Amino acid sequence: MSNYVDGHWREPGGEDGQDIINPATGGVISHVGFSSKTDIDEHVRAGQEAFDT
Repeated sequence: MSNYVDGHWREPGGEDGQDIINPATGGVISHVGFSSKTDIDEHVRAGQEAFDT
């Protein structure tokens, strides 16, 4: 799953993530990567800039 930041789709840069499980079958249907601290800092910066304009 990508993050939409500052008008662009970006892949999360974290090393961790979580499997998405189908409750009916118990099987993994997807994997979602977590954002890194650097990603979050960039997202906050972009939000602050958008708010200031």
